[in-house]
Amino acid sequence: MKKASETRENSPVLSVIVPVFNEQAALQKFLPELKKKLDSLPDSYELIAVDDGSADSSAEILKKLWYVKLVRHEENLGYGNALKTGIRNSRGTWIMIIDSDGTYSPQDAVKVWTARENSDMAIGARIGKDVQVPLMRKPAKLFLKYLSEYLVGKKIPDLNSGLRIFRKDLCEKYWSLYPQKFSFTTTITIAFMGNGYIVKFIPINYEKRIGTSTISPLRDFPGFTKLVIKLMLYFRPLKIFAPLSFGFLALSAAILAHNFYFYSRIVHDMTILFTFFLGINTLMLGLIAELASKR
Repeated sequence: MKKASETRENSPVLSVIVPVFNEQAALQKFLPELKKKLDSLPDSYELIAVDDGSADSSAEILKKLWYVKLVRHEENLGYGNALKTGIRNSRGTWIMIIDSDGTYSPQDAVKVWTARENSDMAIGARIGKDVQVPLMRKPAKLFLKYLSEYLVGKKIPDLNSGLRIFRKDLCEKYWSLYPQKFSFTTTITIAFMGNGYIVKFIPINYEKRIGTSTISPLRDFPGFTKLVIKLMLYFRPLKIFAPLSFGFLALSAAILAHNFYFYSRIVHDMTILFTFFLGINTLMLGLIAELASKR
């Protein structure tokens, strides 16, 4: 069995990336437990921690752990940037990301790795028996979930889980799309599912985090929504343009019917012509954008 220390000379199968930002309260318990579970795997791995400009003692704790490859940002660049730094410094064929705040169990990490067979990405879906999601986040999560499902045309049990495994080569195909902040997981889920890759969802639990979260539902929700719409325009533009087009055409037809009903004849109305041609032009623009997205 190959341990973390052995992978420095040989390319590992799995690179485990742990983004860290002010997680001193959780690291000393979480990382040894994670290593213990990873050591039980028959596959070689490396464990990479990316300290994203922590202001507490997180970096000092990580330096003392010989089995951790530490990469540091001198300032806080965001969750997405931390993951991208970890991926750039990884050598594995597969990438696992897992948060360091104690919300995800190392045992579930092993469960997701084992279940990845015959897939391009395996996501630990927070739909197990014990899921501690803050109440304030639930409405925003549901809205984004349904919007994303409309985009990809498939059910998404968990859009932005922070525990997942994916093929590194496929991840790198959409590198320019990944944002700096918390939307990395949302983006990669939509990118994989929107392009027909095989994505598995494995039910896991989700514990109450250790320490304080830096996510604010009110502050971050508009950014998440903007991102999903941007991805919709990138991968499925007709999902936006087609409803707009049909809306304009329906409005044109409604005005025409209203005028005929009340005046018993077709009344010359520029609004009818304007909304009709606006609907046609919007549909044509959507078709052109759809063709361009497939190139």
